[in-house]
Amino acid sequence: MILILNCLLEEKSVNDFNKAMKKHLGNLPINYEIIRVREAGKIANLNVYSHLIISGSGASPAEDNPWNSDLEKIIKHFVNNKKPILGICYGHQFLVRVLAGVDHVRKAEKGEIGFASIDIDDNEIFNGIVDPVFSVAHYEEVFDLNEDFKIIARNKNCAVHAFQYKNLPIWGTQFHPEYGPEDTRANINEYREKDPDFEKYYIYDLEDEKKTIQNKLIFDNFISSNKICLRPHHLMCIQSYIGKGYSEEFVKNMDIVVGSLRENKDQIIRLVEGNDHVCSHCPHNIDGRKCESDEKVVTMDRKVLKYLEITPGEYSYSQLFNRLKEKLTDEAFRDICGDCEWYELCH
Repeated sequence: MILILNCLLEEKSVNDFNKAMKKHLGNLPINYEIIRVREAGKIANLNVYSHLIISGSGASPAEDNPWNSDLEKIIKHFVNNKKPILGICYGHQFLVRVLAGVDHVRKAEKGEIGFASIDIDDNEIFNGIVDPVFSVAHYEEVFDLNEDFKIIARNKNCAVHAFQYKNLPIWGTQFHPEYGPEDTRANINEYREKDPDFEKYYIYDLEDEKKTIQNKLIFDNFISSNKICLRPHHLMCIQSYIGKGYSEEFVKNMDIVVGSLRENKDQIIRLVEGNDHVCSHCPHNIDGRKCESDEKVVTMDRKVLKYLEITPGEYSYSQLFNRLKEKLTDEAFRDICGDCEWYELCH
């Protein structure tokens, strides 16, 4: 189920966003729940949600709003568990506040209201989208992001119109993929009436309204981004797994992960640095951030990458399985796993 946090303040804006999301998600094979961000603290169980979408807002991500701590807690849960996040406008900026710090959010050097042409990179969130024109409405922006953030979209006014975080299914978009021409024209008229400096920010690059039809693909691509994440040394564990583990909860989760991979070796997985879907139910997992034996498992991860001659990224499981058969010698296996408590069982 998708958790959608509506951060908008005015009731009309709240309802317009909800309508737009229902339009885009109504025909997709997944359930969703829309909750006002001010009610986020009442969410009892985040584990029931597979995806998170955070809306825009009239609030500033640099301000201390009543919902900040609840929203930060939710974001950290999704990040630590490698679950997909899409932050839109304010959501994009608040993600940066949480992941990099509030010092990386500022008043935009050139705000935008209207429709803007956006230069995009080759990225799974943009699959099927060519030379897009997106709805925009922002006075703030993110800047000076570190190497954890891959900038994947920009235009003449905004250097970071979209990013992906740490090769994870975590994206922020400064633009609004949810709004089409009708919604955007209504937004333009509202801004024109209430902002005396409107003309400074007005932009309208849209020449053909049909061009915006493709923008909804961002939501399709986002929904399909929920791939299994594995840290490198868990590739080794999966090969010898026989239903034993650190706890009953760990074994149940491992059964699901291993069963899925063995059933469909062509599925795409994300090879990641740090905690993964296997770690998520391990009793040695510290707050979703790292392992109690972090130094040891990070060394194991690095050795796997070295021996298999690969880097973190996306692969089909069959590619990685064949790589193991091709590259992994008995000597390499001992070097990687010799200090592991499960070595004798796996050997």
